[in-house]
Amino acid sequence: MSAGILQAMERGSVTSTSAMTCVPGAVSLLQRYGPRLVARVGVHLQLTDGKPLLPAQEVPSLTGSGGRFPRSRRELGSLNSDEIWREWQTQVQVFTNLGLTPTHFDTHRHVHKEPLIFELFLAIAQRYRLPARATNPAQAAALRSAGVPCAGYCQTSWYGKPTLESLIESLSAAWRMAGASDSVELMCHPGQVDAELQVRSVYVAHRQLELDILRSAELSAYLQRQDIRLIGMSALNGPA
Repeated sequence: MSAGILQAMERGSVTSTSAMTCVPGAVSLLQRYGPRLVARVGVHLQLTDGKPLLPAQEVPSLTGSGGRFPRSRRELGSLNSDEIWREWQTQVQVFTNLGLTPTHFDTHRHVHKEPLIFELFLAIAQRYRLPARATNPAQAAALRSAGVPCAGYCQTSWYGKPTLESLIESLSAAWRMAGASDSVELMCHPGQVDAELQVRSVYVAHRQLELDILRSAELSAYLQRQDIRLIGMSALNGPA
């Protein structure tokens, strides 16, 4: 999966990615691929999947059986704000301790759609002065009002139906929402199918399809015809 993401970034149209720190092998993967992701990788903050980096007894509201995060956003219980803040701070610290500087923040399974979690998500983006993902126009307005850069619209509808035609329609719809002069973020999950991916994810075969489309000459030609300029999440902060 990680190798596929790198292919999409180095020989395709993907400009930014984000990394989890709470799943098995996360640190070794970041050590391996980090040098190739400088200025192009953010932190994929987690409250679902994997285990918290803090001891489970320190963040009981975030964990269930076996000291693990719940599997999905729907399974989140009554969360303690201080526990989320400390766990997310730890996730960022592990990332930066590897010598990486995050470009932005987003969350696994978009847990920051929940109002309480969004408040903390906004606060952590403010603390580090980094762009963040808005999952809807109201969040985009709130982030920008707080001085946090974000794309005008994050398009998530391409997920699960990857064709070139559906990608073009998804992008067109996103600009209708954001406005032609604004920036648009497209959520995608390119990857190479292997045994590890088949164990870790239910979204498998479509990842290879996404990778092929994102690396295609047809997509490059479309972007050029439409005069679409590709930027990374770090560019939302403005010129260096």
